Amino acid sequence: IDIGHPVNGPFAGGFFAAISIETVNVEIDLNGHSISQHPYFYTQQRFYSNIEVQNKPYEELSKRTTGIWMWGPNAVVDNVYIHNGELGLSSHHGIHSNGATNVVIEDLIIHDFEVGGVQFNDFANVTLRNIDIGPSATNVKLNGYYGQARFDLMTLHYLKGSPPEYDTITFADGRTKTVLEVQNHLIAAMDIAFRYANDELTEEDYGSQWYDVAMDLFA
Repeated sequence: IDIGHPVNGPFAGGFFAAISIETVNVEIDLNGHSISQHPYFYTQQRFYSNIEVQNKPYEELSKRTTGIWMWGPNAVVDNVYIHNGELGLSSHHGIHSNGATNVVIEDLIIHDFEVGGVQFNDFANVTLRNIDIGPSATNVKLNGYYGQARFDLMTLHYLKGSPPEYDTITFADGRTKTVLEVQNHLIAAMDIAFRYANDELTEEDYGSQWYDVAMDLFA
């Protein structure tokens, strides 16, 4: 069904970059400084680049399976210069782009990314010079199911306002749960997974009925 998300657009899935370049004639001089995700943000925001050279992280016709639209027309991004610094921890990329032209990236150290140091799609005239890329992130404690569950929570939140006939979910094994039950159970398991990823598990977590579920599903 169309659940009618009231929040759509590039930021519907959260802040996808520390800096998004969305216009022409832009210089980013890091001046020897660094950008990286805080570990908490790294755990929660699973599609993120330290620098996005575009106004959104997806191609124009992309749509997540949750029914949340995260696209719109590409911005005209041209004549961009990024240099002189370090890009650290990132759940996806150091630098990511769709449709940019005339970009120069140089004198950077890029490391601790899960997907790639630099990724450009549908580009023209991109120059990479004197860039030290790697190693990639090694302390990755959660799998892709956790990131998908973050999107699922958004869908479940809005499904709570659906007509009564859509208020329950029947699983393949015959179990039937209300949308609210599914949401609350998912949050309970994800909270434990979050604390596991950040080395903050408690005795209460170890004794929870959701501990094994969280570890089996997300770790």
